[in-house]
Amino acid sequence: MAKLKIDNLIYRIVIYYDNINIKKMVIICGKEYDESVTDLDLSSEKLIKIPLEVFTLTNLQELYLHNNDISVIPNEIKYLTNLKKLDLHYNHISEIPEDIKYLTSLQELFLGHNKISVIPKEIKYLTNLEVLYFNNNKISDIPEEIKYLTNLQELSFSNNKILVILEEIKYLTNLKQLYLGGNKISVIPKEIKYLTNLQKLYLHNNKKIVGFEEIQYLTNLQILDLGGNKISVIPKEIKYLTTYKNYIYIIIKK
Repeated sequence: MAKLKIDNLIYRIVIYYDNINIKKMVIICGKEYDESVTDLDLSSEKLIKIPLEVFTLTNLQELYLHNNDISVIPNEIKYLTNLKKLDLHYNHISEIPEDIKYLTSLQELFLGHNKISVIPKEIKYLTNLEVLYFNNNKISDIPEEIKYLTNLQELSFSNNKILVILEEIKYLTNLKQLYLGGNKISVIPKEIKYLTNLQKLYLHNNKKIVGFEEIQYLTNLQILDLGGNKISVIPKEIKYLTTYKNYIYIIIKK
């Protein structure tokens, strides 16, 4: 089989061919990848940007780019419409492009440990998301468009600058894990009562939180972390949960 190498202005490819078949390979970080590849791991490659060649792999379903030095998500991300999992943890990303809206197949999106301060309203188009992590960023407001992500099961905004849990949280009725520790939250909204599938609720290291009245409706709750909130007494509403569960693990350390 013969080999033809082409350096394009946009990307580099290698074409293998014989009398019957032609096979195109894309060169990324010195490695050859079949253009039909569905999983690509470029984590810990010391990348400062996402190689443009990645966006030619339109069959990708899982893309791992965590633990790099990437600062920008280019608009070309819109071409990866088959992506189900995108991991950009531990980079230097400060902005999410509007073109994220085209990734409507996404089920898992990891953007923790970056420098993001604003979540674009286009997030509402990612309605197949089940897992969404924005932990350890600079976010002060959860957008109301979060209400459209009704398939979410895991949601993390831990270690940001959030002051308020929006009432739109009530629409996320499939949530099982909610991480809101390390913020500046002082009130649990009454709408929390609609999250009846919730199993883990982390509210540690916020302010002196009040508003536990509706906690009693979270009858599937197994872990409630209230540590670091200057709470010295277990909220009385907790007693109603024991009727439905064999145990609940409560953390109220100072």
